[in-house]
Amino acid sequence: MTLETLLLFAVTEFLLCLSPGPAVLAVVMLTLRGGARPGLAASAGVVAATAVYFALSALGLGAIIVASATLFTLVKWLGAAYLVVLGIGAVLPLARRLWRGGGADAAANTPVVRQRIRAGDGFRRGFAVQLSSPKTMMFFIALFPQFISPEAAVAPQFVAMGLVSASIEMPVLAAYVLATTASARFMRERVALWLDAAGGAVLVALGAALATQRR
Repeated sequence: MTLETLLLFAVTEFLLCLSPGPAVLAVVMLTLRGGARPGLAASAGVVAATAVYFALSALGLGAIIVASATLFTLVKWLGAAYLVVLGIGAVLPLARRLWRGGGADAAANTPVVRQRIRAGDGFRRGFAVQLSSPKTMMFFIALFPQFISPEAAVAPQFVAMGLVSASIEMPVLAAYVLATTASARFMRERVALWLDAAGGAVLVALGAALATQRR
């Protein structure tokens, strides 16, 4: 792998990291409720899951999962179910307030209610969300081998791309955490409830889309 190829990969990875997806959404939602610590832990979980994808691609296991109808369907349904459950959990607080009749207006002038979310829980959630989609695995299998030089050893090239990916993805996610932490200081609980519900609805929609996805 030449330096030019590695730089091209770095630019591609940076642009991909900027586009918000389920992992970014999960990091933002955790930060909004738990603060920077669980948000950064979730970011680390996302990066760790990305490293797993690199390892699967390097070992050829990702291609086996995608090629196997049974394995692909199993991963797909597990990932879809996780996203839907996570999304419903984010929608329920607002739904309960509206159901009780007080609506979200009762929390209009109160600061955002912080929850005690352990760093370990944040890491596990970020890891699970990033690892939940076989579509991401298919993306890794389709895109990243394009940067591999067949004339050189494959493993060192995957390691190099993995290190570059982590060095880009973690700062981008950390920037989301810092921006969310800063905005949460001025946010009211009513706004946070609606943001949680909107993010949860997006996760449910993504889970439903994943469930109907074909290879």
